[in-house]
Amino acid sequence: MRMQSRHGGCGLARRHVRPGKPRRGVLPGAIALPVAVAWVAACEDPVAPDDPIDPIERDRAALVALYEAAGGENWGSRATRTWLSKAPLADWYGVSVDSDGRVEALDLSRELLRGTLPPELGDLSRLKSLNLLLNDLTGPIPPELGKLHDLEYLSLFGNGLTGAIPIRLAELSRLEVLVISANDLTGTIPPELSDLSRLRRLWVVGNSLTGSIPPELGELANLSDLVLGNNPLGGSIPPELGKLSNLEYLYLNDSHLTGSVPPELGDLSRLKSLNLLHNGLTGNVPPEFGELSNLSFLRLHDNNLRGTLPAALTNLELHTFDARRTALCAPRNSAFQAWLDALVVRRVELCGG
Repeated sequence: MRMQSRHGGCGLARRHVRPGKPRRGVLPGAIALPVAVAWVAACEDPVAPDDPIDPIERDRAALVALYEAAGGENWGSRATRTWLSKAPLADWYGVSVDSDGRVEALDLSRELLRGTLPPELGDLSRLKSLNLLLNDLTGPIPPELGKLHDLEYLSLFGNGLTGAIPIRLAELSRLEVLVISANDLTGTIPPELSDLSRLRRLWVVGNSLTGSIPPELGELANLSDLVLGNNPLGGSIPPELGKLSNLEYLYLNDSHLTGSVPPELGDLSRLKSLNLLHNGLTGNVPPEFGELSNLSFLRLHDNNLRGTLPAALTNLELHTFDARRTALCAPRNSAFQAWLDALVVRRVELCGG
């Protein structure tokens, strides 16, 4: 097949300088290379041949691969009626397409998917949103998802996925939401996720992840939700998390954390909820917490924290303060008691009682 070109015979010339094993009548490499250079110079701007596979058909093939790998015949009735048909992809249940007919969103949440995620999902090159939450998917997260450079939203919440978090997810430069909670993922949290500069929500709660919290996560300047709890992580809380100036929700509960609570967390001026319960944290509550002017929920219970609560906490308009099963205590002075009385939920012992 001739290569389409703006320069007439250039396509024919190129046929005789393709790399590979020499054939009869084809110039050997020592001669073919200068000929190829001369041909490129003559053609100036050759146009590469069109991809022989229609992109819409490639999208269709990727969806078929998902259907076959994830037990499509047992999906919900709305999906099984439309998938694998010859209808346009826009008519397939859960599929949204752009103006060119390319798949840009796929939502099969709660659709009884059972099986694995095929690597062909990485061929959906215009995909912006992938929502497969609350199914029964197993096996690993395909590293090929890292090819989805337009992806903004990825939720695999509530499945049975196993293996490590693929480092290639850090290549999703437009990703804003990453939710892979409530699976059986193992390994560590890749520090490379700090490359996701647009990320607003990172939810990995409820897996079997180990290793310390990467301090590099403090570079995610747009992050509003950092939810890492219910993982046997271990280690201490990185003070670098105090640089997350847009953070509103920080959940590090049930994570086998030790060490003191970094005073740098007091720099999180937009924080609304801080959950550190069920860890092995020691030391006292940093007085810098009195600067958390937007904080509503502060949960510290079931730790090894001790000491008198700082008076600076009375600057906060909390809804809930929970320090049960710690050695923390509240001052008995009238100002602090008045602050406690104004809370909707308060669970803390009084000092000297």
